[in-house]
Amino acid sequence: FYDAPLPLLSTTFSNITRSDAPIASTDFAAQFGEVVAETFNDTQLSLLRTQVSAAHAKGIKVRYWDQPGWPIGTRNAVWRTLLDEGVDLLNVDDLRGAAGFWENKG
Repeated sequence: FYDAPLPLLSTTFSNITRSDAPIASTDFAAQFGEVVAETFNDTQLSLLRTQVSAAHAKGIKVRYWDQPGWPIGTRNAVWRTLLDEGVDLLNVDDLRGAAGFWENKG
């Protein structure tokens, strides 16, 4: 099992397949910086789509860690965007918040 570096799947580690790494992940904050007004800007959304597409083309699942946890509205908006854009695994620290997110359908 190898957790591939998501930002490098189409460059440095272009030879990695799902046989090598069933999951690729990266630090959310390092990739996207701050999410303002509960919305990804065009640059952030484009990067997200590019990274998800690169991983999925190889059959690799996508995970981002270190997403914003506060304010709650921003956290939930980030979770919703990640899921809507095809991110496969939602990495959370607030398990109760994540359970409530699902119960309320985010």
